[in-house]
Amino acid sequence: MTFLYGIISSMLALGLSTVAAYQLRGRNFSDVGVPMYPYTGFAMVAGIAIYGICTAAGFYGLRKMQALKNSLTFIVIHAALLPLDLLAVRLAVIF
Repeated sequence: MTFLYGIISSMLALGLSTVAAYQLRGRNFSDVGVPMYPYTGFAMVAGIAIYGICTAAGFYGLRKMQALKNSLTFIVIHAALLPLDLLAVRLAVIF
Protein backbone atom coordinates (compact mmCIF):
# COMPACT_ATOMS: atom_id res chain seq x y z
CA MET A 1 0.00 0.00 0.00
CA THR A 2 2.94 2.32 0.63
CA PHE A 3 4.00 1.89 -2.98
CA LEU A 4 0.53 2.86 -4.21
CA TYR A 5 0.43 5.94 -1.96
CA GLY A 6 3.87 6.93 -3.19
CA ILE A 7 2.88 6.61 -6.85
CA ILE A 8 -0.37 8.56 -6.35
CA SER A 9 1.41 11.28 -4.42
CA SER A 10 4.20 11.59 -6.97
CA MET A 11 1.78 11.77 -9.91
CA LEU A 12 -0.19 14.49 -8.11
CA ALA A 13 3.01 16.42 -7.40
CA LEU A 14 4.18 15.96 -10.99
CA GLY A 15 0.87 17.17 -12.40
CA LEU A 16 0.65 20.20 -10.12
CA SER A 17 4.22 21.27 -10.80
CA THR A 18 3.77 20.93 -14.57
CA VAL A 19 0.53 22.92 -14.58
CA ALA A 20 2.09 25.61 -12.38
CA ALA A 21 5.09 25.94 -14.69
CA TYR A 22 2.81 26.10 -17.72
CA GLN A 23 0.71 28.85 -16.15
CA LEU A 24 3.63 30.89 -14.79
CA ARG A 25 5.64 31.10 -18.00
CA GLY A 26 3.70 34.15 -19.22
CA ARG A 27 2.35 35.21 -22.59
CA ASN A 28 3.99 34.43 -25.89
CA PHE A 29 5.48 37.71 -27.15
CA SER A 30 6.76 36.35 -30.45
CA ASP A 31 5.59 37.62 -33.78
CA VAL A 32 7.80 35.36 -35.90
CA GLY A 33 6.47 31.97 -34.83
CA VAL A 34 9.22 31.12 -32.36
CA PRO A 35 7.81 30.91 -28.83
CA MET A 36 9.30 33.55 -26.54
CA TYR A 37 8.00 33.55 -22.98
CA PRO A 38 9.16 36.19 -20.50
CA TYR A 39 9.19 34.13 -17.29
CA THR A 40 10.68 30.77 -18.29
CA GLY A 41 13.36 30.75 -15.58
CA PHE A 42 10.88 31.65 -12.87
CA ALA A 43 8.44 29.02 -14.14
CA MET A 44 11.14 26.33 -14.03
CA VAL A 45 12.15 27.16 -10.46
CA ALA A 46 8.53 27.41 -9.33
CA GLY A 47 7.65 24.07 -10.94
CA ILE A 48 10.52 22.29 -9.23
CA ALA A 49 9.75 23.98 -5.90
CA ILE A 50 6.09 22.98 -6.13
CA TYR A 51 7.14 19.37 -6.75
CA GLY A 52 9.19 19.49 -3.56
CA ILE A 53 6.42 21.16 -1.57
CA CYS A 54 3.82 18.63 -2.76
CA THR A 55 6.19 15.78 -1.94
CA ALA A 56 6.76 17.11 1.58
CA ALA A 57 3.03 17.72 2.10
CA GLY A 58 2.17 14.23 0.90
CA PHE A 59 4.82 12.69 3.14
CA TYR A 60 3.62 14.70 6.14
CA GLY A 61 -0.05 13.89 5.49
CA LEU A 62 0.53 10.19 5.06
CA ARG A 63 2.69 10.05 8.19
CA LYS A 64 -0.01 11.86 10.19
CA MET A 65 -2.67 9.42 8.95
CA GLN A 66 -0.30 6.59 9.82
CA ALA A 67 -0.89 5.16 6.36
CA LEU A 68 2.79 5.22 5.46
CA LYS A 69 4.53 2.21 6.97
CA ASN A 70 7.85 2.45 5.14
CA SER A 71 9.03 5.99 4.50
CA LEU A 72 12.07 4.84 2.50
CA THR A 73 9.83 3.51 -0.29
CA PHE A 74 8.03 6.84 -0.50
CA ILE A 75 11.28 8.80 -0.67
CA VAL A 76 12.81 6.48 -3.28
CA ILE A 77 9.73 6.76 -5.53
CA HIS A 78 9.80 10.55 -5.39
CA ALA A 79 13.55 10.71 -5.91
CA ALA A 80 13.30 8.36 -8.89
CA LEU A 81 10.57 10.47 -10.50
CA LEU A 82 12.40 13.78 -10.00
CA PRO A 83 14.11 13.57 -13.45
CA LEU A 84 10.69 12.97 -15.00
CA ASP A 85 9.41 16.07 -13.23
CA LEU A 86 12.35 18.11 -14.49
CA LEU A 87 11.65 16.95 -18.03
CA ALA A 88 7.90 17.60 -17.76
CA VAL A 89 8.40 21.07 -16.31
CA ARG A 90 10.97 21.93 -18.96
CA LEU A 91 8.67 20.80 -21.75
CA ALA A 92 5.74 22.70 -20.25
CA VAL A 93 7.82 25.87 -20.18
CA ILE A 94 9.22 25.48 -23.70
CA PHE A 95 6.04 24.53 -25.54
